[in-house]
Amino acid sequence: MNKVFLALWDHKHGQDMRAFSTHEDAEEQLRQWAIQYVDEWTPLNEEFENQTPEELVSNWSEISCHTEFMTIEALDIN
Repeated sequence: MNKVFLALWDHKHGQDMRAFSTHEDAEEQLRQWAIQYVDEWTPLNEEFENQTPEELVSNWSEISCHTEFMTIEALDIN
């Protein structure tokens, strides 16, 4: 069965969503969002300033004081 992978970022302005044919591409989208927006949060959480992109995604909820979430959802294509 074929799948589509949704990169989801829930934040105060709503939800960003992008669809990809591979899980790896969805993971890369989350890393790009985290890299792009971490500077908005790190002044409040200096402990996260030097994390790798993978660590940023894994810790995004904590970085954003539990107000934002980054996830991947796999959906079957019928």
